[in-house]
Amino acid sequence: MDPSLNEIWQVVFRCAALRDIALNVRHYRISNEVGNGATAQVAANFFATTFGPVYAAVMSTGSFFDYVTIQRIDPLPLGVSTFSTNAAVQGTVADDILPNQVCGAITLTTAFAGQGFRGRVYVPYPTEGDNTDGEPTGAYVASLAALTALFTTPIVAGGAGDNTTFSPVLWNRAGRIATPLMGALARSYWTTQRRRNNKRF
Repeated sequence: MDPSLNEIWQVVFRCAALRDIALNVRHYRISNEVGNGATAQVAANFFATTFGPVYAAVMSTGSFFDYVTIQRIDPLPLGVSTFSTNAAVQGTVADDILPNQVCGAITLTTAFAGQGFRGRVYVPYPTEGDNTDGEPTGAYVASLAALTALFTTPIVAGGAGDNTTFSPVLWNRAGRIATPLMGALARSYWTTQRRRNNKRF
């Protein structure tokens, strides 16, 4: 099943370190299509190629950006997940990983106020060298800002003749409502994702 106009697609970015797995889940509306558009496989690979090196720049060499899955989630029924086929990308920061629960923080915003109209991304596997006095270094936050910008940028997957635009949205599962993202901020503090720990497979 390939993307079509006005559908909502879920994109899952998977990273891993030792026995830990970290998933970041984002959502996109198909806002434009040129020619025949991009196939789901082309789109999945494009997301992996675009995001992989930028994730790697804020991750330890002891971790990897593994792959991307994309899936239509609206309208129902759910589509079949498509996995990227690119090679995994190793993190590029040569230092030991902080405890796996410690993450970089990105806040996502829409045009509306209130917690229901904000999102957060827990970016995995910062290193001991990224930390000073319990806070991210300025260099880490600057690298995180590059990833932050990608999360609010429409992704045009495919070639010049056949491509599909994925526009980032905040997805409300309960109401099945997609609200366009308007901005994002790389935070200068650590946050924790308690589901991540050193005992996971």
